[in-house]
Amino acid sequence: MRSGKRQPSEQLLSLLRADGLAARCDLDRCLPLVRTLASELPDFDSVWLDAMVRLRQLTPWQASQLQQTPPGVLSVGRFLLCEQLGEHSLLAIDRRSGSRFVLAKISNADIPASSGLRTSTQELLDRLQTLQPRRPAGCILPAELAEDSHGRLWLASPHAGNWSFDDLVIRGGRLPWQAVAEIGRELLLCLAWFEQSGLTHGNLTASSVRLCPNGQIALTAAFARRLRRPGISIGQQLTLRDSDGIAPELSESTRHPDRRSELYALGCLLWQLLAGRPVVISADPVRRLISQREHDISDIRTLVPECPESLARCIQMMTRRLPELRPDSAADLLRLWSPTPHGV
Repeated sequence: MRSGKRQPSEQLLSLLRADGLAARCDLDRCLPLVRTLASELPDFDSVWLDAMVRLRQLTPWQASQLQQTPPGVLSVGRFLLCEQLGEHSLLAIDRRSGSRFVLAKISNADIPASSGLRTSTQELLDRLQTLQPRRPAGCILPAELAEDSHGRLWLASPHAGNWSFDDLVIRGGRLPWQAVAEIGRELLLCLAWFEQSGLTHGNLTASSVRLCPNGQIALTAAFARRLRRPGISIGQQLTLRDSDGIAPELSESTRHPDRRSELYALGCLLWQLLAGRPVVISADPVRRLISQREHDISDIRTLVPECPESLARCIQMMTRRLPELRPDSAADLLRLWSPTPHGV
């Protein structure tokens, strides 16, 4: 047992101070709880971390990072990392403004980013600054490029919405068709803006669409997946997330995402929201990609008979296997959708 006054180890103290996670007064506030938790046992660092989590001085995710060997990264530039949001994204606090941001990792976990990726990403961000005034309110764009102590690059975007639609489907099941029709209209507006700007979002999935407290939706995580993994094929090591919203033509060639592959992703998302499950039920991402390459997505009305024919037909148009059979653009489809799909 450490002699004298109870306190964390010098290593933990150094980590807490380096990331600005705890001052002396914060540790003093923890001391009574540490005494209670440890009782007559040594006050191991795990006890201090448990006390700091209970007193909300640390998040559970931050505490788990501090317990790793070696400790995980808790700062990226001026951003303090707070919790995991997805496989490649983290919630962070801007130390200057106190605002919440989402940091999406765009370079490999083990290899520092190349200068080419850094340059091309910064050029993209500079271009986005000129387009910001004309974007739809629900389209959340990255604002900054940040680099951590290991040379990995992260895209920083303003945080939007408390729940992703992935969370909502898992917790609450499928959504009513009226809500899905309105979600589709708002996302088509966002895709039309990307088209007019000569850009593609590249990550239109249930995890990237979020519900805001005012009931509006926000399309987030733009560009991150494409920058992190420029191409995808069935020969790569893939996760289920990697297969979400991937149009068939993207998994069998060197084609890049375009407006028709974006529509395919949107069609799959709307189908999933209506059905409460992915378009292909399989735990194997490769099997998912092959199935979508070999078969058109089934008519949503086989699972949701109350879905209006016009909405079901629009989803079928977007999810054709062959890109030339899909609508030419989101703007074209939006004309059938306003204010809801024609005839709904």
